[in-house]
Amino acid sequence: MLKVLIVQGGEYHPFASCAKILKGLYEEGGLAQCDIADRDSAFDGDLSKYDVVAIYAAGGKLTPKQEKNICDFVSGGKGLVGIHSATTSFKENAEYIKMIGSRFVGHGPGTPNFNVQVSKKDHPLAVRLKNFDITDELYILEQKDENLDVFMTAYSQGIWHPMAYTKSWGKGRVFYSANGHDERAFRNPNFRLLAIRGLRYAAGKWRSEGKAIGFGLLGYGGAFHMGRHHGTSMKNVGGIEPVAACDMDPARLKVAAEEFPGIKTYSKAEDMLADSKVQGVVVILPHNLHAPMALKALQAGKHVIVEKPFCLTEAEADSMIGAARENEVSLVVYQNRRWDHQYLTAKKLVDGGAIGKVFETQIDFGGYSNPGTWWRSDKKTSGGPLYDWGAHCIDWMLNIVGSKVVGVSGYFQKRVWHMVTNEDHCRVVIRFEGGEVANFCNSSLYAATKPGWIILGTTGAINFPTVFDKEATLATVVDGRLQKAQVACEADDWDAFYRNLADHLQNSVPLICRPEQSARVIGIVETAEKSAKEGRELPFADKYFGR
Repeated sequence: MLKVLIVQGGEYHPFASCAKILKGLYEEGGLAQCDIADRDSAFDGDLSKYDVVAIYAAGGKLTPKQEKNICDFVSGGKGLVGIHSATTSFKENAEYIKMIGSRFVGHGPGTPNFNVQVSKKDHPLAVRLKNFDITDELYILEQKDENLDVFMTAYSQGIWHPMAYTKSWGKGRVFYSANGHDERAFRNPNFRLLAIRGLRYAAGKWRSEGKAIGFGLLGYGGAFHMGRHHGTSMKNVGGIEPVAACDMDPARLKVAAEEFPGIKTYSKAEDMLADSKVQGVVVILPHNLHAPMALKALQAGKHVIVEKPFCLTEAEADSMIGAARENEVSLVVYQNRRWDHQYLTAKKLVDGGAIGKVFETQIDFGGYSNPGTWWRSDKKTSGGPLYDWGAHCIDWMLNIVGSKVVGVSGYFQKRVWHMVTNEDHCRVVIRFEGGEVANFCNSSLYAATKPGWIILGTTGAINFPTVFDKEATLATVVDGRLQKAQVACEADDWDAFYRNLADHLQNSVPLICRPEQSARVIGIVETAEKSAKEGRELPFADKYFGR
């Protein structure tokens, strides 16, 4: 684990709040342990216990001793991360300015929304990066080192301005991002991705891209074409590639070979697991097979991606998490809908304080229709209605509320569709430590107009008419009056799941979709069914909260 000193302070920027966000980002997933220090005293003492110093500050002047401390720290082989106003810090200290590589000389008015582009695609930190929009100050920099390795730029008034670069300082490494004016920038997913990469680069932990890691697709059925979907997403991002497919149906293996020329095909999972070129496995099977087949792959020393839901019981989740740890391989659940337009929009609005503190959220899903006779309608195979969309929607709500779960109530009803074994209508109510409530329903008896997704906060609300809508209604309290506006949703970005996984496998970047988070969902669904049988709320230990 890296040790990082975050230096903050000065004027014109929300230093304290953004330093706290940065600390949370660096510490999430066990990437680093961080201390936060004030700009004027941060470099008074011994810095040797740190691997990286991250500066998000403005103004100030270093004493000769302070300047020597930070410059010697980096030149001796450690790392420096400069964010945004770090180039307006200590501007009278010539050695510091030479070390960080540039000096702020101006910016455009306000905080516009502008595009940041990858300008050097062969830079080590540029792999899998994409151009992105950000609401931020656009900095104009005076270059103080002709050897800056600029790899991201933004256009303004006829000039492409540096937005991110790396450089060396003695034996050490410097990463600088011109983005990062306020909380909006610090919560931007692309800025956060860049910040993590920059930290690992400064620490000397970022490696040039290695050979693509081969994955086998375990299950290549025609429903939803998920085998093709996973393989295509791997190819889109790079660093991971589909090298094998396994299915009992020869016709489906023929399709796999046509869709991915050169892929090896297997009719038995054991044969695919014995293939040394298969370093990881995607489990794309009926729900009841997720745990047993994932365990086989983990015990064979393979990285594993499990289609949602993770599994059917919390005990199965525990076993898989333990097997991954024991065999020192990665385990992740395909929570691709963390990058759905409505979730990205809801998270952005909630984290930005648009509706105050969330105290209740509800998602109703389904319709009035015959569920059909396929395996998803069979309880022994599917687990029941809560395991399907619940795997996504409960995950969304847990992340939106962000508190520890203390109680779960379930309501399961069987009234009309007696030709199948799944329940017709299921609802789970989740109670949190702070009194917040989350409520999810999946039903094949839902004849009413669907309310979709509602998020209630202390100063407003967000409403998606259905979970598929590309526009949200935002209600906010302004001067004591409730105002409503339509908000266009963020763009879907499902490939982001594989970008993160490739970064994780290639360069040890923390997983965004950690298995412990999905284990919470499974535990809640399992507890909901027990609650329905007992007719009362049941306590929930939430042992994976915060992990």
